[in-house]
Amino acid sequence: MQQLFYHRSSIDGDCGFAMTRRARMRTLLKYYEEELGLLRAHQQEFAVRYPSIAGALGVAGGDCQDPQIERLIEAYALCNARTAKKLEDGRKIFTESMLEVNFPHYLRPFPSCSIAHVDASGTLGMVRDGIDTIARGTVMHASLHQGVVCKFRTAYDVVLAPLSLPAARFIPFPDRSGIELPPDINTAIAIDIASTSAVGALERLTLSSVRVYIAGAASMSATLRDALFLHAASAWIEVGGVRHRLAQVPLRAAGFLPQEALLPRQPGSHRAYCLLTEYFAFPEKFQFFDIDLAAIKACLPAACQRCTLYLGLREVTADGGSGRLLRSLSSENFLLGCTPVVNLFAQAASPFQLTHTQSDYPVVAEHKYAYAYDVHSIDAVRLVRQGAGVNAVTDCQPFYAMRHGPRNGGRNRYWVARRDEARAHGTPGHEVRLSFVDSDADHGPEVVTTVSVDITCSNRDLPAALPYGAVDGDLRHESVANTLPVRLLRRPSPTCRFALDLMTQIRLLSLLSLNHQSLLQEGLPMFQELLELHNLPASQMSRRQIQGLMALAHRASSTWMPDASGGTLVFGIDVLLTVDEDAYVGSGLHAFAQVIDHVLGLYVHVNSYCRLLLLSHQSGKELLRCQPRNGQQVLV
Repeated sequence: MQQLFYHRSSIDGDCGFAMTRRARMRTLLKYYEEELGLLRAHQQEFAVRYPSIAGALGVAGGDCQDPQIERLIEAYALCNARTAKKLEDGRKIFTESMLEVNFPHYLRPFPSCSIAHVDASGTLGMVRDGIDTIARGTVMHASLHQGVVCKFRTAYDVVLAPLSLPAARFIPFPDRSGIELPPDINTAIAIDIASTSAVGALERLTLSSVRVYIAGAASMSATLRDALFLHAASAWIEVGGVRHRLAQVPLRAAGFLPQEALLPRQPGSHRAYCLLTEYFAFPEKFQFFDIDLAAIKACLPAACQRCTLYLGLREVTADGGSGRLLRSLSSENFLLGCTPVVNLFAQAASPFQLTHTQSDYPVVAEHKYAYAYDVHSIDAVRLVRQGAGVNAVTDCQPFYAMRHGPRNGGRNRYWVARRDEARAHGTPGHEVRLSFVDSDADHGPEVVTTVSVDITCSNRDLPAALPYGAVDGDLRHESVANTLPVRLLRRPSPTCRFALDLMTQIRLLSLLSLNHQSLLQEGLPMFQELLELHNLPASQMSRRQIQGLMALAHRASSTWMPDASGGTLVFGIDVLLTVDEDAYVGSGLHAFAQVIDHVLGLYVHVNSYCRLLLLSHQSGKELLRCQPRNGQQVLV
């Protein structure tokens, strides 16, 4: 297979171009068959209305006896098919340009992702007395594979501190002595927090919070997350047998803030739709939570090296399904030093010259291994004109954009990019095409110019074939603590993308017309269709989650919003979403509900809010009440 890739990429392009032509013919075949069928129908109608002329042409009913006439009909069908396809492509150009301005991430591939763990357990002395941070966006390199080094970048900050979670356990019958607990607390989860520093106690740590990854099998992770965020109703700490009740549960779900996004922020893309895409494409991103160390340290005695955090659970019984699964809980289910990593990195594409011989030019990351790169986005285009010892560099702006920059005598140059699906199948790595136009979309006379393009790209499907879980680490980086092994905890996910057919693009554009009709029971199928549009992997588990939405309604509501002057009464809507709890066994309900909460924030008017109330289809009781939300802002 590797030899096949080398042959196609570097020895001769004839095979790849032949595959491209075959792909184009397969696309054209549908239009040809439609046009031929239409001509046959007209031929039959013509034979009925004008039998004498049809007889002279050898046409009887739907059959033609003259082979020359038959060939002529087929030739006309082929010509008409190409015309029909060009008209259809023109409609796609319109929809793609609309998506490029309003929802650009729908036109980009969703790259491979995984979870990376910076393992400091064997060398804690390296970070014993200090805190190191591997910043978000740090590039990590995998080992050489098929001649290519796959690159990943981190989505979260990784904080390496003298802190550990040495033990965790599920408590079927929590001890209530020495502390007053609500009567509905049935079980509890205990997490030990310890300082690994030889000179400092927990209260001397400068950390205000610590990020934890929920590891383990999918069913265990989903049950544990729901237990922490749907059923944890009380929290207390224990030090030396003395217990202190906390004012609130010191946990915060991670992965929902703009600075925690997997993909780079694209102007025009709404954060809620990006969250929806990330959830279905890589739900493991949301298996993180933060422990509020500041609230815990406020209750600790001096020189405390270790404490235990208890989380009291309601509606989780020791002999229930969740309780039986949580009995195997251990410290291996709570990992520090983890982050999602995404196969995206910045790179300069191979420069090319405008040769005046073609209307568009391929954007290629690397010619020798073009098959191993997929252009995610074009970040900058520069035209370099060579003069008498001087190079004039001009920044070229995208044509389909809200702002075109300052005009230069009416001859500003812009670039237009498109993705050729036929080339993607035949010659992968050459499918993104770049053309240049002026403000009137005219290609105009080209000047001899070298084009420099900055791109963000991925390694296509290559990361999914990488080995993972090596003892000495799978990734390397040049940031702080770069001697610690960085292991991938799971196989990188395959690359996926939105369907590029016209009907799918039109359905995506319909998101521009949100209205409250979608929040009625009659609008539930439309809301489910919105979710299904973002289900890129089209997995059965994701479909089961979407079909688990049983009822949808909304009602007027009001809430008190505090401010510096005391507060004010704000009016909004409560969205009542009824779910079948059985549909979320193995996948979890809380993360899905939080993503839905962000999507519903789109329906909010100015000076109003939207609040999600999650109800059980089985019992009718309230499972979750989210905070009032206006877009990305939580009001209280």
